[in-house]
Amino acid sequence: MYAASITSEGRDGTPFTPPHPPPVVTPIAARFMNDDRGEERYWLTRAADAGYWKGAGSLSLSYSHPKSGPPDYALAEHYGAIAAQAGSVGAASGIGVGYNEGIYHSLPLCQGFYNYIFLQRRLRYDGELTPDAIFAYVLQMKKHADGAACLKRETIDAGIAESKRLYDAWKAKYDEQERQKKELYDKARARIPEVKAAYDKAVAANKKKE
Repeated sequence: MYAASITSEGRDGTPFTPPHPPPVVTPIAARFMNDDRGEERYWLTRAADAGYWKGAGSLSLSYSHPKSGPPDYALAEHYGAIAAQAGSVGAASGIGVGYNEGIYHSLPLCQGFYNYIFLQRRLRYDGELTPDAIFAYVLQMKKHADGAACLKRETIDAGIAESKRLYDAWKAKYDEQERQKKELYDKARARIPEVKAAYDKAVAANKKKE
């Protein structure tokens, strides 16, 4: 789906009709993206709704920076969270920064900031979240106009715990995907001699015909 979205530009001039019967999907509106035909917006939204991090991350940016009209920060956060929980460091960082800047509001300030700024750190450093890193982010909240509540030990600990839960959930899914991929590659690799022999046989047969 994501590949269909990024290659849609090469099909300009061709009418686009969503496949039938379509899943329940509401494509991102045209004012957020330069895509009048709607094909890129349709496939990008489907990829994002299916949990693909690149699709969700792209939608989050488009909702934050529309080509016309005001941003839709609620949807930007929604899709940013999908991307972050699917392993995107940039999306996790973006949500944390968004809470710090006051543009995201689906969670309380402390929760939204710590959950995702700690998550991006874990994603970047293989799950590690050092005391120095925690202190640096807490210091940001200390300087925040509304950050007094974020300095409580239980609030910080809750963010640490939730970021670990989110990281562990992503890592388990990622490891399983990698295991399945390796299994498929191993099966394909085992067939290389068979495929090569068939190819050599076909080449030899063609040479005889010549």
